[in-house]
Amino acid sequence: MIDDKVRSIVRSLSETRGKDFFNTIVLALAKVIDADFTFVAELDKNYTKASTIAVSADGNIIDNFSYALKGTPCANVADNNVCIHTDSIQPLYPEDQLLVDMGIKAYVGTPLFDRDGNVIGILVALYRRALLNSSSVEALFLLFAGLIGGELEKLAQSQQLMLAQRALDTTVDTVIICNLAKEMIYTNAALQEVTGYTATEINGNTPALFKSGRHDEGFYKIMWRSIETLGTWSG
Repeated sequence: MIDDKVRSIVRSLSETRGKDFFNTIVLALAKVIDADFTFVAELDKNYTKASTIAVSADGNIIDNFSYALKGTPCANVADNNVCIHTDSIQPLYPEDQLLVDMGIKAYVGTPLFDRDGNVIGILVALYRRALLNSSSVEALFLLFAGLIGGELEKLAQSQQLMLAQRALDTTVDTVIICNLAKEMIYTNAALQEVTGYTATEINGNTPALFKSGRHDEGFYKIMWRSIETLGTWSG
């Protein structure tokens, strides 16, 4: 039976990429474990707040939300523990208003890790009724937690790269990034404005495209020595 559930989830994921992955997997998991709510959430650095990135409710994707971890079963998950309550969870966490508002009786949560073993998120299923097959749900969660954690780490890295690119694009300093063949693969808007070249005209060329004729060979030897030993040069 669990093999059929795994195959069903894998089929759902076979053609998904990026952020669609998270919507797809919470929907697929909710279907095979018959959960009322399933979500993936990322945690802040202090493990005080969770912010969902995909939420399934009654078979549909709903808006994301954030909540404080204190006083919730998710706080235990953030502490690197699989947390399972098969029934009557509300009296155990009287401060968790979400459990009351959503009418939750049963809870399953597992931590999501990055490649260094740090908890970066949580995978949670919520039930409005008592949970009878908790071992099957736990097995599926543990099976897919590594995959989800990997995708969550990729998403975080992608967001950091976008921020870095935004900073490069808006700085007034001119910036060139080259590959190991010394071919330009990125130039920011400031450089394009100064030189008059477009990104299409620049990419694939070496910085010799901008050679002014005002510097001797010694200047360029020093410049490339800095790039090859330190990885950067400015001047």
